Amino acid sequence: MNLLHDLDFILGLTRSNVVSIKAAGLSMISSVVDIINARIDFDNGCTATLTCNCASVNDEHTGTVVLKDKIMYIDFIREDASVWNFNRSDRINDTITTDKISFHRDNDFGEELLSFFTLLNDKNRLLANSEDGFRPFILATKIMDKVNRTAARTV
Repeated sequence: MNLLHDLDFILGLTRSNVVSIKAAGLSMISSVVDIINARIDFDNGCTATLTCNCASVNDEHTGTVVLKDKIMYIDFIREDASVWNFNRSDRINDTITTDKISFHRDNDFGEELLSFFTLLNDKNRLLANSEDGFRPFILATKIMDKVNRTAARTV
């Protein structure tokens, strides 16, 4: 279920069609998949990587999204994000800035993430049209099919 919400969020950030999906899963300590890793490529050049790991002492639930002008690392458990912005005006004045964002109400991105997590934690429905809601479901299904195939081979 977490994967579905992560994908919804990432599809909103990339605003592009999916070109390819690579995903794998591993059952280490139980009969269900304990570790999932997925990479998604989009037709606008963006990529996203999601990792969910329930087999370690500290659960991991992270995402990395590479956009044209920034790289975002999102920790869905700690509810924070690191953003590297690449400001390219010309070769001489190119700059890279970094932001560490906690999901507080003091910035637009943080506010959007905070409202997203509040909806998830309160188990409320997200407001979206049927197409927006269906895209992450289809993508999650494709990822889980690939994960289940790789997990079956590792048993």
